[in-house]
Amino acid sequence: MATEASAPSEPAATSTLTRELVAERLSQLGRTADGTTFALVKLDLTDLALSNIEVLREYEHVQNLSIASNAVASLEPVAAMRSLTNLDASSNLLSSALDFEAPRGLLRVNLAWNRIERLRPLDAFNTLQVLILDSNGLLRLEGLGALTQLLILSVRANRLSVIEGLDGLNLKELYLSSNSISSLRGLETLSRLEVLDVSDNRLRDLRGLTASHVLLHELFVEQNELSSVEELAALAPLRLLRHASFGGNEALVASADYRPRAL
Repeated sequence: MATEASAPSEPAATSTLTRELVAERLSQLGRTADGTTFALVKLDLTDLALSNIEVLREYEHVQNLSIASNAVASLEPVAAMRSLTNLDASSNLLSSALDFEAPRGLLRVNLAWNRIERLRPLDAFNTLQVLILDSNGLLRLEGLGALTQLLILSVRANRLSVIEGLDGLNLKELYLSSNSISSLRGLETLSRLEVLDVSDNRLRDLRGLTASHVLLHELFVEQNELSSVEELAALAPLRLLRHASFGGNEALVASADYRPRAL
């Protein structure tokens, strides 16, 4: 006879992560990184009012960790998770990015909505493929030079005024919207770029886009200060470009020849 499953109990608001709470939140049976046994490899601790996560030092086999929407100020206990591949620590109280010993194969990290104002050198995290740093207080892009496997970088809604620190990267997608950037100079070496979002900045021209960006196929430049249709000439060498949006550049959009020349 089937019985109705009971709803999972809601944990009381707490600041310290306990083993009992971890046991409730572990899921997804998978092979351990060394392939010798099986373990629960996914841990979701989202929105639990946590500030103390010291107990995570005991869970070396976790590969996918979310501690989003808590009150965590340091990720140092995560260092014990040597097999970690995915980390979501968005919406916390972090003032430093990745302040722990790098796991062997960390691929994706989300640190959006924290308090990070400066990036220390991230050389040890050279396996990263995706890094999200939206809505922090970053003034500069730095410390990224060793991340040669990084494919997607998102730094929306920070305090950036120039594009820098990206030389040597192999980015395919770059998201820089909602900053105070006034020039695209600094993109020249990103020859593998396919998607670029620089909407809601202070751009008056598109200098910085060159024939080296031959793979670019999506470009978002809404809400800037472009005024002349002549600025769109920079797009001519971009033969694969299939989508370019310029809404919110009022003087440009008002130009009589904007639409035919932009298309």
